Amino acid sequence: MTDRSKEVAEEIRRQIKTLDGWALPAWGADKLRVIKEAPITPSQRKVGFVGSHHLGGLRFDVAGATFTGTIDIILNGSDYYNIVAYSEDGDNTIGMIDIVAFDLVAVLDDIIEKGKGQRDLENTAYGNEAWQ
Repeated sequence: MTDRSKEVAEEIRRQIKTLDGWALPAWGADKLRVIKEAPITPSQRKVGFVGSHHLGGLRFDVAGATFTGTIDIILNGSDYYNIVAYSEDGDNTIGMIDIVAFDLVAVLDDIIEKGKGQRDLENTAYGNEAWQ
């Protein structure tokens, strides 16, 4: 594991805590771990990842009001985050690409606490889109 991967994971955790210090505990976040820098996998491509590799990220388990499973937040090559949520039962995988840092908590809360699925998330205006 590279130091860069650890730095990316720590920066994601810090950004979430800065945006909302209670978000991780509210989501029942557990087992925070580093995602190593690696090539894009077929399952990541399936939810919209592009390019040849990602720059690492943060993975954690959640037990929220409407979603229980694993969350991956991965830094892509464009200084945005890609999010993949894998449900505990394996029946539901949700992916969002090109999320800016200040929208991390809003997107994750929509998945974990509000139960928004793929289509609902894609139809929600986040960040700059919300102000246009």
